[in-house]
Amino acid sequence: MAPQVTVAEVRGGADLEAVRGLCRAFRNAQCVLYAHEIDMVEAQYGEAAFEEILSTLPERHAPPGGIILLGRVSGAPAGCVMLSRIDDATCEMKRMFVDPAFRRKGVGRALATVVIDAARTRGFSRMRLDTGPLQHAAVALYGALGFRDRDPYEEDGPKWPNKVFMDLDLRNPTPGEV
Repeated sequence: MAPQVTVAEVRGGADLEAVRGLCRAFRNAQCVLYAHEIDMVEAQYGEAAFEEILSTLPERHAPPGGIILLGRVSGAPAGCVMLSRIDDATCEMKRMFVDPAFRRKGVGRALATVVIDAARTRGFSRMRLDTGPLQHAAVALYGALGFRDRDPYEEDGPKWPNKVFMDLDLRNPTPGEV
């Protein structure tokens, strides 16, 4: 029997702390995966700055334009993703991470599908994201969901060579939708 994957909006409490823990695991995974570019990782995900981001997650991803989602497998926190408003038409998928113990169980696809649906419900017409060049499974998932490569959009913050930038036209159905 396949494990049950659920995705729910996070409003605070223990669920928000679980998301923060997953975000810390994401930062640690970035440090390992990109150890050969640790200066770049620290520039983008320096511990003090990252903790500041984590302390303000509810404000950064507040409704109506944003959302924080927590994925669970058989009740255990397994992954997270967030949505941020850029402008009236554009939003950004942020901080998608699935705990390695829960990968290949459909958590990433479930999180991405729910955040895409949330973006459509909020009236956005375009979603963008960025990810690291060594995160091949993530890039493949995003491509399977209809995201396409695009030019860099990081207007501020450190530039990461070879970073992957993608976007999705939310007016078109996500592959697999009827």
